[in-house]
Amino acid sequence: PKKLYIQYYKKGCEFTGSVVKGDRIYSANRTVSHYIQAIHRFNEIEDKENHIQDFISSMNSYFGYFRQFKAYAIRRKYTKLISPEWFKYVYIRDHFEVFVCKDKYNKDKIMKKLIKESKYFDK
Repeated sequence: PKKLYIQYYKKGCEFTGSVVKGDRIYSANRTVSHYIQAIHRFNEIEDKENHIQDFISSMNSYFGYFRQFKAYAIRRKYTKLISPEWFKYVYIRDHFEVFVCKDKYNKDKIMKKLIKESKYFDK
């Protein structure tokens, strides 16, 4: 008989990293804390230039997740925790919507340019 607990409806129901309450869906506190932990992990990396793509992928993943909940304030607030060193390599576009690698460090563009300039790949 003690296995069933009926919770008051205003507390909401946690489901897949979010809390569903009445007419609104919120991001779960645990997901926000994982985002903060990811920021701290990336800030501790010494060789940031070799981890740019990992950083961008992780941050864009969280940003995309938070966009589902209209959590602009969360994105803006915790982005301040990111080390300023990262902003030599990346920038944030469209009101905290997406992280983008600066052209100077974008490996795909650099490789395409090298191939284009290379005499071995002339057509």
